[in-house]
Amino acid sequence: MTYDPPRIVVSDAGRLEREISKGREAGRLLDSPLLRGFLDGRRDSLISRWRRTEMGDVEGRERAYRMMHALDALERELDTYSETGRLAEIEQEDEGNMNRSGGSE
Repeated sequence: MTYDPPRIVVSDAGRLEREISKGREAGRLLDSPLLRGFLDGRRDSLISRWRRTEMGDVEGRERAYRMMHALDALERELDTYSETGRLAEIEQEDEGNMNRSGGSE
């Protein structure tokens, strides 16, 4: 006789809801023209600042580089939240289908 653990637990349902909510909010932010404009504008500004640095201004180039990477990290984190939310929606849908079909899939 094999033991099949329950497919969904209350804590899992709550986790999925939180992930879905965070993912949707991250998606809205990523789709926001205001945020897109901000990120694109800051990147353009940082690239321009980097290009205008004097030969000996290593610190100025490093500062622009670090800021550019911070913007990239922010965008990647939002992408990750958004994708995790989409996967949580799929998981929640699969769990709902499993529960409706009596777990016989």
